[in-house]
Parts: sequence; C-alpha cells; structure tokens
Amino acid sequence: MPEKIASLSLFIINKAKVRRLIKGLSARQLSINMRRGETYVSKIEDSSQQNIYPADEWANLAEALGCQIHDLLPPDGAIKSDGTKVEKRVINFSNEPDVRLVMEGLIEADYFKECKSAETLFRYLKLGNEEEANTVRSILNILVSEKILIRTEEGYQAKQ
Repeated sequence: MPEKIASLSLFIINKAKVRRLIKGLSARQLSINMRRGETYVSKIEDSSQQNIYPADEWANLAEALGCQIHDLLPPDGAIKSDGTKVEKRVINFSNEPDVRLVMEGLIEADYFKECKSAETLFRYLKLGNEEEANTVRSILNILVSEKILIRTEEGYQAKQ
C-alpha cells in the first residue's frame, strides 16, 4: 500500500526520477553521485516507504542530476501547500502515462537521434521485468503511429 506524503515531495521525487531515467542512471548510481548510501534513492522512490528528499538535500540532488534546484520544483501555483498528504505514487514502467513521459524526455534529450533497438533501450532504462518491457513497447508503437518516432529494422529513431 502506498504511503502518503506532501504533494511537493511527490512532485520532486517524480521529477528527479524522470531526470535520472533520462540520464540513464540507476537509483544506486544516483545515490553514489549524491555521496549517500547505495540504497538512498531506491528507498525514496519506494512507494511503500515515507522517505522523501528533504529540502536540505535538494541542491545535492540537483547537482547529481546535472540541473538546478528550480528544475526539480513545480511551476508557481501548481501545487497547493495546505498540508494535505497524497498517495505516494512514484513513476513506474508498468504505467503507460509514466512511460510516455520518460519516452518524451528521451526524445527531447536526443536519445533517439541515433537508431536504438528495443533491447538497447530496455538495458538503458534498466527495466525489471517483461511487463515493463511490454508497456515500453506499447508506448514505442504509439509514438511510431503518431509519427514521433520511426521504426526501422534496427530499432527506433526520432523523426528528423
């Protein structure tokens, strides 16, 4: 059962996770880059735990992700800070809208500038199981049908 946390904390966790995935970092590698224990990030990204990135850790997180703190924060007024807690639903590869968000980030970051096979993408994203791979395949096919990506014999590439 997912825990409940402040909506700002959830926003930052998900924003950081998307940036981490786009950069091809494992949770372990981001933890190391942050000079924390190897399981630090995975415990924060675990929906069954209340762990969050505390405010005094945001600068370290941003630096490890190669961005600024403001890149991890929501736009002004996007999140109410009235103390209400929300279900900790962290981005995952079993959820199609989450996968689409990551794929669009990869496209924007020029990951698909060169043709990539599905297997190469799965390794880059460090997918955990066949269900996740099937969800990613489904979104890749949608992006091809929308003419955002091109499917070739070798794999997938961004439309020039």
